[in-house]
Amino acid sequence: ELCTINPLVNCFVGRQFEAIRADYFRGVLPIALLQLEIELARAQAAHAQPFFAGPTPAHGDFNVFHHLDNAMLLEPDILQKSRLLAEWFERMRAIPQLADFLAKRPELNGIGEDPGLEDRNGVRITQRSPKGWARLADGCWETQGEE
Repeated sequence: ELCTINPLVNCFVGRQFEAIRADYFRGVLPIALLQLEIELARAQAAHAQPFFAGPTPAHGDFNVFHHLDNAMLLEPDILQKSRLLAEWFERMRAIPQLADFLAKRPELNGIGEDPGLEDRNGVRITQRSPKGWARLADGCWETQGEE
């Protein structure tokens, strides 16, 4: 499934990461991209709308965007052969509120080795971070708990 990208970039490491990555990019994603391109073409042909469900993005658009954005962390050129999806993706990125979020969000790094999110102040949170809680405030981590 398309959503396999989430645990792939956020959780899996080592050999498990490599095996799931290979399966995802060789088997899962090519089929999903073809299906998404077909559905987007149908929506645009039937209603002349720029998004999957109409003139404005819906929940599904943001869901697909999230998965493709994560996939592009590992394979930046996945939309190279999908013109409609590439154009749709750029329309999504141009939404002011989404663009603002993307500019401020922490960077996902350490993929496949020690995945974590690093904010613009250099604070990095991983699954192995001390117990407690962490939340984002204006794109930066606020934490409380054991050090």
